[in-house]
Amino acid sequence: MRPKELARLIEATPRDRDGVVRVEGVVLDPRSAWPLRDNHRLRFERVDFGAPLFGSFWTRPTFRGCVFVDCDLDGVNATRTSFVDCAFERLSVGRRLFSAFSRCAFRACTFVDCTLASAELSECSFHDVAFTRCEIARTNFSRCALVDTTFTGALRTVNLTASAATRVDLRGCAIVDSSLLDGPELDLRLPDGPNNFVAYPRAFVAAVEALEPVLSPGNHDELRAVAAFVAGSTYGEIVDESLFARISADQRGLVLERLFALRDLRA
Repeated sequence: MRPKELARLIEATPRDRDGVVRVEGVVLDPRSAWPLRDNHRLRFERVDFGAPLFGSFWTRPTFRGCVFVDCDLDGVNATRTSFVDCAFERLSVGRRLFSAFSRCAFRACTFVDCTLASAELSECSFHDVAFTRCEIARTNFSRCALVDTTFTGALRTVNLTASAATRVDLRGCAIVDSSLLDGPELDLRLPDGPNNFVAYPRAFVAAVEALEPVLSPGNHDELRAVAAFVAGSTYGEIVDESLFARISADQRGLVLERLFALRDLRA
């Protein structure tokens, strides 16, 4: 569907008893541009916003009180787009095609059972946003601002170090191979369990010393290599089982157990 056809469809569709316009089963044309500046109380179901060839472009639209259910935003390039009081359910972003959001604002929004992968979020703001049971992978938050934002689900290969965070709750997440800790501007509530926690470089060094009599020579060398790898971390390191993938499974649990006990030890 062409953008102008979509605009006419939205304008011609009567609102339901709740004042909502429903748009269902639409696929936008390749390299399309979002046609409407103001979007209020629209419900999109099974809409493919991400054109399969070159992606679609959203420049400065505002969405207020909108709902996106089972929609595909793969390949979307959004600039200065605002989402206020919007709900996203089972949304796919960047799963097949790279997606980019620049200087976008999300306020009082919810994401439930969504997938964000291969996405770049640059200079975006998130205020009072909840990501519930979401899978976020290969995503970079660059110079973003997050305030009163909650994540549950999984973060895999996510970079949050170039952003500012205030009251951001990640305790319900499984965090793997991600860079989150890089300075005092990150006010994060992080997981703190035996398989996912934060440890400081001195704790790694202490674990190397304590476990030398216990580990096999090869596994001890691997632990020493990990400790050397995190030595330059100032604010701590996210620890998960994959960090010790080269240590044999029969002794990996010993390493995690000892490091968890030492996790608060600092220089």
